Amino acid sequence: MIQGVGNGASANPSGIHRGCLTGCAALPSFACNVQPDMTTPATPPTADPSGVVVFVVDDNPLLGEITRQLIASAGFQTKLFEQGLPAREEMLAMQSPPAVLVTDFDIGDITGLDLIGEVRPKLPHLKTLLVSGTAQPEVLARHPIKPDQFLAKPFRADALIGAVERLAAEGRSGAV
Repeated sequence: MIQGVGNGASANPSGIHRGCLTGCAALPSFACNVQPDMTTPATPPTADPSGVVVFVVDDNPLLGEITRQLIASAGFQTKLFEQGLPAREEMLAMQSPPAVLVTDFDIGDITGLDLIGEVRPKLPHLKTLLVSGTAQPEVLARHPIKPDQFLAKPFRADALIGAVERLAAEGRSGAV
């Protein structure tokens, strides 16, 4: 169970840091080098997320499950995939595809950008969030496929939830 989602880096009673998602999620709080961002307030929910489906793709089962649980804690319906091709096949076969795709850059069988590039022509209203601890922003800037939003790892739980909420709201408004 994920605890302590919100503003600021904090430790829960077990001593495990819950202020960020990756890099230090399983380390004692004293070992984490992520500082709380007190200048950015938590993003208020943009709308009722119930019924909104979010696909999460991450080849790291632990990080994928943490990401999925954080998004689900905000009220979204979620489904986790450890590779991109099964996620692509399911998205394209669904009558009601997900509203948001959250994908890591390195997902094993293809890259997260390739996944976005393959589904976007068929699902133009799908909003995409690329997360990565390895892909450099300058490399992403030169790539022909662009996600709707990018978060560098490690990132804060509230940044992830806020990004998904904003993307879901954009999808509901019909913004392409």
